[in-house]
Amino acid sequence: MSWSSTSSIWTPTGWTATRDAIHVCYRDESGAVVAYLRVIPAGKHLDHVSIGRLLTLRRHQGLGRQIMLDGMRVAIDMLHATVIEIDAQLYIKDLYTGMGFVEQGDIFMEAGIEHVKMFYHVQGSQSELKS
Repeated sequence: MSWSSTSSIWTPTGWTATRDAIHVCYRDESGAVVAYLRVIPAGKHLDHVSIGRLLTLRRHQGLGRQIMLDGMRVAIDMLHATVIEIDAQLYIKDLYTGMGFVEQGDIFMEAGIEHVKMFYHVQGSQSELKS
């Protein structure tokens, strides 16, 4: 399986902006959404620019990691983030740690799922993002 190259943030068809967020999605060859997240400006939901509602419909293909990297690039390039904040589901915390996010605070419940607050501190250019 592959995802459409048009899903990249670098092409206009890969993201849309609304009043409250920038939405990033990947579509397969048939046009069906296979991964999605939203990037939210600072102060709209959390104190810093945040990424949330990450979902993938095809597991174990690297879609979550790739769309998260694209979301981080959107946060840095379009919203000028110096810090990116997420409320990470505890069971996938290691994914975010591997991308440079640092856990901060206690575990909390949200929608019946354990979460932990995590932060990515932007340093230099986006090329430093861990692929």
